[in-house]
Amino acid sequence: MDEARIRTMLAQVRAGALSEDEALARLQVLPYEDLGYARLDTHRALRTGMPETVYCPGKTPAQVAGIMAKLAERHDYVLATRATDEQAAATLAVLPTALYHVLARAITLRPLGDEPKRTGILEKQKGKRKTRQDETTKKEVDMAQRI
Repeated sequence: MDEARIRTMLAQVRAGALSEDEALARLQVLPYEDLGYARLDTHRALRTGMPETVYCPGKTPAQVAGIMAKLAERHDYVLATRATDEQAAATLAVLPTALYHVLARAITLRPLGDEPKRTGILEKQKGKRKTRQDETTKKEVDMAQRI
């Protein structure tokens, strides 16, 4: 849960759209939520400004998908690193709006309509910054469509 979500929840309580008991139930999972196979730091975004990141090695595809789904309930932005194709497939089955970046081996989830401003790889050349189109983008899209 991040600051914006907590402020929204407090406004809902103030407006009477959410009861105090419902708000308290939502806050009881702070700062950690235990899934049995993983303990999620749901308070990290509030403390640091960055939500929990899922480190995929050693986790089953179902575990990665479960962790990502639970984090998506509490955060707008979710990231999984070092993901395998199988872990990505399981996550995309649960979160169809997530993206799998094959070469980066990363799974990302962001709010719909919040697309990156630029795509590509940033290069530094002769002291100047320039962007060149990432040749792997088409491969990543093809791979994500196959999964």
